[in-house]
Amino acid sequence: AFDRARSYLQKIIESTSRQTRLDYLKKVWEDNQKKGYISEMEATAMLKLAADWQVERELVEFVKR
Repeated sequence: AFDRARSYLQKIIESTSRQTRLDYLKKVWEDNQKKGYISEMEATAMLKLAADWQVERELVEFVKR
């Protein structure tokens, strides 16, 4: 299911700016942190999406802070 969602999102996200893509992932990360933790599965999924969307470096920098 995740791979199908990745393929679907890749087609949609191509027309979105790099900053918007990063903002989407940042919001998801922050919302997941509100529950007190981020599971390994969630983190891995976001990193895979960040790599697909070509914003992996920026997301990692954001997470480090």
